[in-house]
Amino acid sequence: MSKLSWVRPLLSLAAVVWIMRSDGAQFCVAGSGETLVQGSAELAAAHIEVLESKKGSDGKMHAQVCGGYRGSTNNYLINKDKLNQAVALGYSETKSLRQ
Repeated sequence: MSKLSWVRPLLSLAAVVWIMRSDGAQFCVAGSGETLVQGSAELAAAHIEVLESKKGSDGKMHAQVCGGYRGSTNNYLINKDKLNQAVALGYSETKSLRQ
C-alpha cells in the first residue's frame, strides 16, 4: 500500500462539485416541482453525468401561502469540468447542502 493512498479520495473530491436549482414546488399545489429524476434526465441530455442527487432547501424563510414557493431544491453531484454547462441550464454551484 502506497504511503499516499489516502490522497486519492481527496483528489477525486476536488474533481466534483454540487450544483443546485429550485425545483419550483409550491404550497397547496399537489405534484408541483421538478423531481430528481426529471432534473437528472435534463442533465443527462446535456451529457452531464449525475454522480449523486438529493433534495434540499434554499435555506431561506418562505411565507406558507397557497401558490408560494416552498424553497426546495434539487441538488446534483457532477464532474467539475461540466459546471459551465450546468450553469447554462440554470444551475448554480453550492458549497453546502441544506436538508
